[in-house]
Amino acid sequence: MNDNKKNCSRVTAVGCCVENCTYHTDSGHCCAKSINVENASAKQKSETFCSTFVAKN
Repeated sequence: MNDNKKNCSRVTAVGCCVENCTYHTDSGHCCAKSINVENASAKQKSETFCSTFVAKN
């Protein structure tokens, strides 16, 4: 098992700097009930993305 997964605990606060997302709060956090980070073939951070993103109207 990957050491990062073995020591993983549930995240209670997720930071977010995407001000155009519906789930972005003024305090810079994500208020979605859950998030989904995608790209199973990612090899580096820049290749991942948050598929929970919903643009503000």
